[in-house]
Amino acid sequence: MALVAALGVTPLAIPPAGATRPTATARQLAGSIPSPYIDARDAVKVGNDLFVIDGNAIDRIDVTTSAWAVFAGDRTVSGSVDGYGAAARFNVPQGLATDGDNLYVADSNNDTIRRVRIGNAEVSTIAGQVGLVGSADGAGAAARFNGPKGIVVVPDELSVYIADSYNRTIRKLTLATAAVTTVAGMPGAVGSVDGIGAAARFEFPDGITSDASGVLWIGDGIKLRKLVPSTRAVTTRAAFTDPGAFNQNAMGVAVSGGFVYVAAFYFIDTEDGGEYWKIWKVNAATGGVVDITPPLLQAVDLLTDGVNLWAAHGPRFTEITLATGASRGAAGIAAAGQVDGRGAAARFTNPADTTSDGLNLYVTDRATGAVRKVVIATGAVTTLATGLDQPRGITHDATDLYVAQPDAVARISKATGAVSTLVTLPTASNPAHDLVYQGGHLYLVHGDCAVYDIVIATATMTALAGVPGQCGNQTDGTGAAARFGAGASSPPTSITTDGTNLWIADNRLRKVVIATAVVTTVAAPGTADSLTHAGGSLYVVLDVNGTGRGVYRSDAPGGAYTLVIPDRGQPLTYAPTSASTTAAGDFLWFNGIAADSAGHRLFFANGYGVGMITDAKVPPQLTIGDVTTNEGDGGMAQAVFTVRLSSPQPDLISVVYLTNDGSATSASGDYVGQSGRLDFAPGVVEQRVKVTVNGDMANEANESFKVRLVWPSGGAVLARAIGTATLLDDDPNGGSATLAIGDVSVVEGDDLSALAVFPVRLSSAQGSSVSVNFGTVDGSATLAGGDYEPRLGTLSFAPGVTGATVFVKLTGDYRPEALETFSLVLSGSTGPTITRASGAGAIIDDD
Repeated sequence: MALVAALGVTPLAIPPAGATRPTATARQLAGSIPSPYIDARDAVKVGNDLFVIDGNAIDRIDVTTSAWAVFAGDRTVSGSVDGYGAAARFNVPQGLATDGDNLYVADSNNDTIRRVRIGNAEVSTIAGQVGLVGSADGAGAAARFNGPKGIVVVPDELSVYIADSYNRTIRKLTLATAAVTTVAGMPGAVGSVDGIGAAARFEFPDGITSDASGVLWIGDGIKLRKLVPSTRAVTTRAAFTDPGAFNQNAMGVAVSGGFVYVAAFYFIDTEDGGEYWKIWKVNAATGGVVDITPPLLQAVDLLTDGVNLWAAHGPRFTEITLATGASRGAAGIAAAGQVDGRGAAARFTNPADTTSDGLNLYVTDRATGAVRKVVIATGAVTTLATGLDQPRGITHDATDLYVAQPDAVARISKATGAVSTLVTLPTASNPAHDLVYQGGHLYLVHGDCAVYDIVIATATMTALAGVPGQCGNQTDGTGAAARFGAGASSPPTSITTDGTNLWIADNRLRKVVIATAVVTTVAAPGTADSLTHAGGSLYVVLDVNGTGRGVYRSDAPGGAYTLVIPDRGQPLTYAPTSASTTAAGDFLWFNGIAADSAGHRLFFANGYGVGMITDAKVPPQLTIGDVTTNEGDGGMAQAVFTVRLSSPQPDLISVVYLTNDGSATSASGDYVGQSGRLDFAPGVVEQRVKVTVNGDMANEANESFKVRLVWPSGGAVLARAIGTATLLDDDPNGGSATLAIGDVSVVEGDDLSALAVFPVRLSSAQGSSVSVNFGTVDGSATLAGGDYEPRLGTLSFAPGVTGATVFVKLTGDYRPEALETFSLVLSGSTGPTITRASGAGAIIDDD
C-alpha cells in the first residue's frame, strides 16, 4: 500500500502447499493490542491476574501490564490429560471458579470437574470420569456429570457448586472428600418450577455464582433463579424476555452490592435474523431489572470484583465500570478510542490502512474519520486531520497525503494537516478502497471494479483498466477489455507499484503495466486482501491454499513464496521501549500493510492499533570507528569519528549520537560533551561526528572518551555502536596560559528547555583570578527570529580553576526548518591570550 519502491518487477509463483518457516517478528508500535482470545467463555480474578477460559486452555493476563500467556492446556487441541501447564488437556471447558489457591474447571465435553493449582499449573481431575455421562452421586471418579457448565466456590462451606446443565440439576462437590451430591432438580426433568431440592425444576441451568451469604444465583433459560443451600429452596427472582426472540438463555451470572448481573443471549427470528446479547442488572431484594448493556457487547459469562464487571465472549473480553457503565477492552486489550499518546497509551478505533515515509507512519481510522501520525522511533501518536468520511486507503508524496473516501480523494498537508478535495469519485455500492502514488499520479482501485489514473497536477481522473460498474469474471486484457472483481460485492481491495507495474489484490493477484494498461493474472493461490512492494519484493497478505492467513514475500521472478509471518498465534510486544509489555495474540489482523523502501520493515493496522514487522532481510548496518588525536598544548583540537552505513539506501536513515566519559571527562574540561543526530540522505553512506578536545600543558597519561550511537531509524540497525577517542598527551612541561571556547550542537526541542552550553578552557591553572568577556552573535539563527535568548557578560576563573561554561537558552518551536547557527564570542581577557575567540552553536531541528 502506499509507499513506492521503484525497483525491479517481481512476479509471483504459486506457493508450496505447506507453509514455510516464518522469517520475521511483529511488534505493536501504538494503540491497544488486538484481542488474543479464540473463544473466551469464563474468567476469575486472583490478585492482579485474570484467568480466562479460552478455547481448550486457560489464559493468564496481568490486568495492569496486559502481559498474557497460556497458563494450562492448549487452545486448539482438545483431550483429557492431567499434567502441568501446556501438557494438560481440556475439552470445551465452560466454567471457572477459584478459592484463591486453585482454579476449578467445569470441563463440559469431558463431563468432569478439574482442579488447577495456581502455584504450579498442575491440572488434575477431582470428580467424574471422562467419557462416562450420567447423573450419579458419589466420591471423585464415581460421580457422573452431563455437560457441566457453570461452577462457583462457596468458601464458608469449602464446597463447589456446579450447574450440571444437561442433567438440569445443581450439584455440590465437597472439596475435602470429593463427594458429589445433587442439591436441587431432578436428572432429565425439564421445567421451571420453584420448590425444595428434587421438587424444583430447571430449564437449562448455565451460569452460577454466590453472594456473601452463600446464596446461589443461577441463570436458567430466560430466568434468574435463587437457591439457598441450607434449605435447598429454589425460587425465581426475575425473567428476561424480548418479544420475537427465541433461544433465549441467561448464561453468565455475577453478584455484587445487592445486585445480580446476568448476561443473556437472544436470537431473533426475523427476515434479517441475528443474535444479540444483553447484560441485566437485577435488584436481589426486589427483583427489579435494568438493562445496562454497553454498545456492541457480547457476553457468555460475567465476573465482578465489586468495582468492575468483566464480560467474556469469543474473541472479546470487555471490562465495565459498575459505577459509570463505561466499557473498554479488559487489561488494555482490544481497547478502542481516539486518544493521542505514546505506545500503549494511544487509542485507535478502526485503523484501516497505513503508509510510511521512513520516519513516520500515517494511519487512516475509518470509524473516527481521522488520519493519525505515528513516530516510528518512539510510538508517539498525534491526530493530523479529522472530519474525513470513512477514510480507507492512504498514500503520500513528499509534501502531502492522499486518502481514499467513498466519494472523494482527500489531499492532506503533512506539515499542517489541512484537508482539501483533490477529485470526486463515482458512486459505487462499495466505497473506494486503496490508492498508490507514482511519479505525479495516483492509481486507485475503486468499488466499481475499475482502476483509475489520477493526475495530481490537473486533478483529472480517467479509467486506466477495467470498466466502471462491470464487476466479475476477472478477465485479463488491455484497458477496457480487462475486468476486475469477483462480483459487485467483492471488488479489488489493495494496490501497490514497483514503478513500472501496478500490483492489485483482486482476491487473486493482478498485474497492470502502467505504460500499456495490459492486465494479467500473475497467480491465484487464494484470497489476497492487502499488499505492498519494497526492496525488489512483493509482500502480500493472503490465505495460501487454505493453510492459513499471513504475510508472504516473493523475491525474484518465478520464485516461490516465503512466509514472512503468519496471522495467527504470534506474540505482539510493544515497541520500542525496553519496559514494554507483551501479549501473545492469536489474531494479528494485518488489515493494511506498508513498507519502507528497502523492505526491512513492514507496517500494518490491526484492529485497535498499528504495528511493525521486521523482516529477515539483512537490514542496513551502522558502525562507528575509533579515533586517535594529539591533545595539543592549548586551544581546541578535534576528535573526528567516522560513522558508516553498510550500503546506500533509498530512504532517509538517521541515528542519534552522544558522548560518554572515560578517563577523559567533560566535567574536567578534557573534551566538550555533546549529542546530536546524523542524517544519511538517500545514497549517502558516510557521516562524521566532530568532538572538541581541549589542549593543555599538563604532563599526564593518555586519556580516552567514547561516542555512542543510539536510536537508529529508517530500518537500520547498530552493528558497532561505540567509538573510542584516545587523546595522546604531548605536554612535557607547563607553558604560558591561553583561553579558548568550544563549539556545541543542541537539538532544538519544542519549548524553552534546551540549552546550548559552551565550554571555555583555560590551558593551565593560574595563581590569581582570570576573567574574559562574552556575548552572543547572530548567524542563520537570530535574535529577531526568536531562535535564542541573548547573553552578554563576564566569565571569571578562580585561582586553580581551568574550566567553565556559558549557557544560552534556545527557543524551541514546531516548525520544520534547516540547521541554524549562532556564535558566542570571547573578548577582553585580563591576562591569558585568547587562542580561539568564537564558539559555534548549532541548533538541530527536530520537527
